[in-house]
Amino acid sequence: PGATAYPAGPADLHRPAVAVRESLAPLPGLAELLSNQAKLEGTIQTTRGEASSADPAPTLDVIVAGAAPPNPGVLIESRSMSLLLDTVSKEYDLVVLDTPPISMIADAIPLVRRVDGVIAVARLGHTTRSDAGELAKELSSLGAPVLGAIANEVRPGPSGASRRPRAALGTRRRVSFSNS
Repeated sequence: PGATAYPAGPADLHRPAVAVRESLAPLPGLAELLSNQAKLEGTIQTTRGEASSADPAPTLDVIVAGAAPPNPGVLIESRSMSLLLDTVSKEYDLVVLDTPPISMIADAIPLVRRVDGVIAVARLGHTTRSDAGELAKELSSLGAPVLGAIANEVRPGPSGASRRPRAALGTRRRVSFSNS
């Protein structure tokens, strides 16, 4: 341990976006690894974060999703995925799985029982509080260890303080849980 892994895309083989967003090679990735077309060492890519006074060159190891498989749910529930999670959990201090929204695609559900915690990512302006409440109920019924939520797409106000996007103004505040 001592490094941090972010195997991005392991549970979202439907809409892989991390490779493009982080300017990484799209192949090989998780799909190839889980279908025995690649080895772990050949799928890990390293990206650099922004330097800070605490760490001049932080790095992040990433496993992108790879090619869209015909059977993403089968791969996610496979023994290969279990072995991968066991392996990377021993090698890294923190492993983050980027999943599709649980309420939309069931692929993430088997992973809920394999992780130490779930952090829901909320994209402001997309779903109602009611939808967020339904997700909370679903996670609770699955026994998911919920650690909290992150709100993204929050726009800064004129003084630098955050404010809700225009779509969220009014009597109904809109919040969604998403993988992006």
